[in-house]
Amino acid sequence: MGGTLQRIDPSTGVAQVIDELDGVAVAVAERDLWVAVMDHHQPLAPAEVIRLDPGTGEVVARVPLPDGFGFVHRILPTSGAVWVAAMRTDDDGGVYDPSLIAIDPSTDRVVGVRPSPGGAVVTDGESLWASRYLGEGSWALTRLDGATGEVLETVPIGAERVGEVLATGTDVWFIAGDDVHATLDRLDPSTGSVEIVAELAGRGGVVDMEASPGSVWLLHLDYRDGPLSTLSRIDLP
Repeated sequence: MGGTLQRIDPSTGVAQVIDELDGVAVAVAERDLWVAVMDHHQPLAPAEVIRLDPGTGEVVARVPLPDGFGFVHRILPTSGAVWVAAMRTDDDGGVYDPSLIAIDPSTDRVVGVRPSPGGAVVTDGESLWASRYLGEGSWALTRLDGATGEVLETVPIGAERVGEVLATGTDVWFIAGDDVHATLDRLDPSTGSVEIVAELAGRGGVVDMEASPGSVWLLHLDYRDGPLSTLSRIDLP
């Protein structure tokens, strides 16, 4: 498998290849690009996070993850660390032991490994938020300290199933339900209240979300007629 890291000039729309990297996750932190790279041919080989100068594409640092962590889901920058949501891999390419790995950007070294709360993990730039199954068909959203990974609070949200999560600093958005009966819900962290913002029936599963002023954008993936990706915008009241 091969891939490239490309930069798009917003003034021209022209894409320029800045590195030949088969990256699986990308984030911006400390004014640099952080790219996670996995060895798809050697599942037991630890993944690596490469820090790049976004202007030149030059490698600033290479940070190997601890032994056994060959799968990376996301890179999650906070004010206290650059976190990597990763899992261990076995000989057959299976994954287990979801964990959060902390990298100190001042030294480019791994400084801690903590168990992941369970579901999707995202960052609002300060804290980490994670969906967590409580049992008996009930879920919660858990906020973690961005520097230490310690649990700060857990907010039950009552949903029977939680998919993608998006934290903006003022709200936490999440997909509740399944692909057939899904809703876009919003948690107000200051009050713990949850409201349904939009019904998503028939749009396909949501695989990513992003917020813009006055709207939330959803990327859907529908397999009913073959893999089909669509983008929808939910305007907020």
